[in-house]
Amino acid sequence: MRIGLVNEYFPPHAPGGAEWSAYYLGRGLVEAGHRVVVITPNYGAPHNEVREGMAIRRFWYPQKLEPGDLARSSLHGNVLFYLYSGSQVYRIAREEGLEVLHVQNVYSLPGTLLASRWLRVPTIVTLRDLRSVCVGCLCLHRDEYVPEHCSVLQHWHCMKEFDSRYNVGKGIWHRAKWYSQAVAKRLDLTVRNWFLRRADRVITISDGLKAIYVRAGRFSSERAQTIYNLPPIISSVEVNAAQLRCQYGFQGRKIVLAVGKMSFGKGSDVLLSAASGILRAVPNALIVFIGRKNPLIEVPKDLQPHVRMLGVLPHQQVLKLYCVADVVAMPSVWPEPHGRVLLEAMSLGRPVVGTKVGGIPETVEDGVSGLLVARSDPDMLAAAITRILLDAELGERLGKCGRQVVESRFRAEDIVQRTLALYREALTERE
Repeated sequence: MRIGLVNEYFPPHAPGGAEWSAYYLGRGLVEAGHRVVVITPNYGAPHNEVREGMAIRRFWYPQKLEPGDLARSSLHGNVLFYLYSGSQVYRIAREEGLEVLHVQNVYSLPGTLLASRWLRVPTIVTLRDLRSVCVGCLCLHRDEYVPEHCSVLQHWHCMKEFDSRYNVGKGIWHRAKWYSQAVAKRLDLTVRNWFLRRADRVITISDGLKAIYVRAGRFSSERAQTIYNLPPIISSVEVNAAQLRCQYGFQGRKIVLAVGKMSFGKGSDVLLSAASGILRAVPNALIVFIGRKNPLIEVPKDLQPHVRMLGVLPHQQVLKLYCVADVVAMPSVWPEPHGRVLLEAMSLGRPVVGTKVGGIPETVEDGVSGLLVARSDPDMLAAAITRILLDAELGERLGKCGRQVVESRFRAEDIVQRTLALYREALTERE
């Protein structure tokens, strides 16, 4: 089968876990004997490249990015990008003779769906986040689902809450611009959801994510199928733990590792609030953040000797750093679509602590393959992390069980075959 994977980003331009999930899917499809063509903007990278058997076709894009950086969302979320990207997807798909187009992120959907209709091939879309539910989704920082009373008026109230939290200290012109962009994003959401309802197949990466979309009225339960993310390929991870600890100055410290951009949704501030409780019980603990920093989340002065921010690192280096972590924490407040960080950590046999939101409970079984706590609760988070740090036997047991869960429930071969079966269903319907 000739398969096109379409995404706004692809390694080396991979600002988040979604891009690496698409990368591992592509590799899995290639290993299953299929032709995979990745279609993505170039951001300054070569237009044509072959990587791990995947043909990467990049089309011109006006903004140049460093690996790990994000383009302005307004450059992706607009009709001009949809029409332009659609023409490029059409051109490349026609040249490559692609039979299926699989969209990996929401801003690639409108253009790809247009191209697929011209080419008369099916479009499958994988939903990896909540950007087709709401622009801000602050309600989901508190509630399990979008409230039934959600409306345009309620959205305006949410935007005011968002403004008060994220635009602290900004001037009137910045805030006026921000509000106008919020209105534009709301209109863009309506456009994208029109296309979402017309995709041939919808994949969600967890049942938790699927339930949020269904309850929000984006599609019926029958239209979507849950297919989990593929785990990382850990055979390529070679680590000298002592050398790595020395390189980063981790000697004699108990490492609590948090991977992902620092944000309120990711619970970075909750982990910092939990740090005092962790340090009282484990004075040599070190909280390590990997990911983009957030100027709105400051480390208190008394905690600074016990917190390390490593910024954005290459994916392979992140996988290596998991191996020197005593516990990997994912204190997400928003409903994490799947919890790729936990999947990666468990693949490498590390004990994990997560929150009971979104798809995380589908990845981690509390007390068996990790520990789960309520979101936005620093005391519970500190207690769970401390419990693992003080009980080496518990940490070893959780890590071992976590790896077994990944090897059994998240087998790459099974996930690839389920994806291929969905492609075949869509192709059969087209015929």
